[in-house]
Amino acid sequence: ELGGINSNKFAAYAALTNSATDQWDGFDIRRAIVVDDFETKFPALVDYINYETYEVNRKTMDVDIPCTDGWGIVDGETTRMCRAPWIKGLLTQFPLQQWLREECPADKWIVKDAWGKEHNLVEENIKVIFCLSQMKLKKFYSSWDEYCNEFEKNGCTVNYCNMEEDNIKSSRINYQMLQQLSSITQPEIDRLVRRSNEDIEKIGVDYRTTMRLLGADDWNKDKSSLQEALSIYPELFRDEYSKEILRQTKKSLVKQAKAGKVRVNGKYLFVAPNPLPFLRWLTTGEESPYDELADGDVYTNQFPADSELMLLRSPSLGKEWAIKKNRRNEYLDKWLGQSKCIYTSSYDTVSKMLAFDCDGDKLLVIKDSNLLKVAKRTMDGVVPLYYEMKKAQGGELTPETIYRGMSLAYTSGNIGPISNLITIVHNNDEEDREEADLAIKWLTMETNFRIDGSKTLFFLTRPNFADKIIKKHTKSKLPNFFIYAKDKMYDQKHPEKSQVEPPNQSAMNRIAASIVPSRLKYNKNLGQLDYRMLMNVDAGFMISDNCQAIKSYDYWQMRVGTIEVPENVSADEDLYIYRKIRTQILNECRWDLDFVVNSLVAYLYTVRPNSHKKMLWACFGDVIVKNLKNNTKDLGQICPICGRRFKAKGNNKDKQIVCCAECKNKWDSARRHDRTDE
Repeated sequence: ELGGINSNKFAAYAALTNSATDQWDGFDIRRAIVVDDFETKFPALVDYINYETYEVNRKTMDVDIPCTDGWGIVDGETTRMCRAPWIKGLLTQFPLQQWLREECPADKWIVKDAWGKEHNLVEENIKVIFCLSQMKLKKFYSSWDEYCNEFEKNGCTVNYCNMEEDNIKSSRINYQMLQQLSSITQPEIDRLVRRSNEDIEKIGVDYRTTMRLLGADDWNKDKSSLQEALSIYPELFRDEYSKEILRQTKKSLVKQAKAGKVRVNGKYLFVAPNPLPFLRWLTTGEESPYDELADGDVYTNQFPADSELMLLRSPSLGKEWAIKKNRRNEYLDKWLGQSKCIYTSSYDTVSKMLAFDCDGDKLLVIKDSNLLKVAKRTMDGVVPLYYEMKKAQGGELTPETIYRGMSLAYTSGNIGPISNLITIVHNNDEEDREEADLAIKWLTMETNFRIDGSKTLFFLTRPNFADKIIKKHTKSKLPNFFIYAKDKMYDQKHPEKSQVEPPNQSAMNRIAASIVPSRLKYNKNLGQLDYRMLMNVDAGFMISDNCQAIKSYDYWQMRVGTIEVPENVSADEDLYIYRKIRTQILNECRWDLDFVVNSLVAYLYTVRPNSHKKMLWACFGDVIVKNLKNNTKDLGQICPICGRRFKAKGNNKDKQIVCCAECKNKWDSARRHDRTDE
């Protein structure tokens, strides 16, 4: 009666309840409203593609920008992705009530919700504004009040996932982004891979690098037991199991770097529209409200004012390096600086170039003078692609429509093959680059139509002339660096058996060749490992092949893969498995927990020093960490530079001594220069 609904959209919205989320304590649904979406329209230069004829025309035309697509604001809470019945999207932190009182006249506090009902934002103390694109089943409710009543009657909750972090680490770029930089020179490649090559060279021998790469430093707020143990007692690096972890980590680093995952001075940030013009539009009704961020501007408090930033999003298909100026001032820091988002202008086509919406998408935001030069060369003359997308059709939910929709989603929604074709074109030594770039534009459009196809049930029909051009530029095998990126096989002696082409001079193949593996070295500053530090020595222990703890441990070590995990356990199967093994070992031994752990530690670190100890740490790591905290109290401080232990000499009350005497100059230098990644 109300128009029906697209079956796949309904399935997706119903599946929101299966999201891995945490309950949002204190969320008051009565302090939230839903309002219409804010959109802008303005003329922009684009490459317009007719999806029926595949004709591409560069022209200036009116472009619709759905600024608030999947986005809303929350007052006084950390930015996060939210999940509720029929509601999903991103809520960015914004001081709404403060802004209303300081920036908005009182007669403008009254706004209409998506059903046309008026609300006084201040008198009702509204803390959350959802935009209509976040409310997926709006037409099935007669009012927001009806939704809230049903929400409360059914005991519903608002949950969240992927909350904005307090400290956002520098990230790695990927091959899809790098392969677009066809003009990159070897000196520029050398500067790009320098940090990654340094990590490969330093892991094991350099304490700070090793701890960072193993996730055992202060950045990691959710350490595993072994990571926490290494931070308390770095002497554990002397153990053969820890050395094996270092060897595997180094091997993985080399492989990832050759696959394009190299370190850059960049961070993954939630992307959001500037909330200021949205609120001006909402409270005044002005169609084209003022935006402090002009075309070409962004705002983020994660980089300095006036920095030239490069914005990238995965999947990155065509030429998609958006170069923007970070517009910061006292006013914008006051209103936008409470969140670490990357805010974009309401009058910018960046969302078209990067094909993002604002329901939780993240952009890799990079500040790097070396890459900036290359990106400017790459993007010279490039404009956004623009094509009309189909809308999903409604309809009655029946077994037939649900089956058809699911079948199409599973059989036609895979974008991997098209993405690989784009990669082939990027990495070919093309004589006709202009035609190759045209093929990439068509394949990019086809990818986005395929992504939406499971909802719209509409799929493109490629014209014959376009099909010939695309096949002409995609007839070769995958590029050589895919032996690292996708574990493909390359046989130099028998190329016909290879899954990839021989290495050529494409950007990514040259980057892969510039990653230099080296022999693993070990930190000689660390003290000797004393396994007794891992034990509660007062609890006793037994070292014997006949020890029941060892027998049980060996038995379950051989049967880890045989333990069945219930269907309702999805978040962490390993956690379930090793907790069950721990319980089984304790039940079979019938000894005190500390005695069992002591016996396992003593045996595995003396009789079997070269053994693989993953199960020990997974089952009993919490007990070992507690023992380490008790046993290392009097061992002295750990130097954060080199990892050796030291005891501060002299008066340490007025000035905290944080490193050993040998590393003092390094520490002072790092503090003075506040070392950055660029």
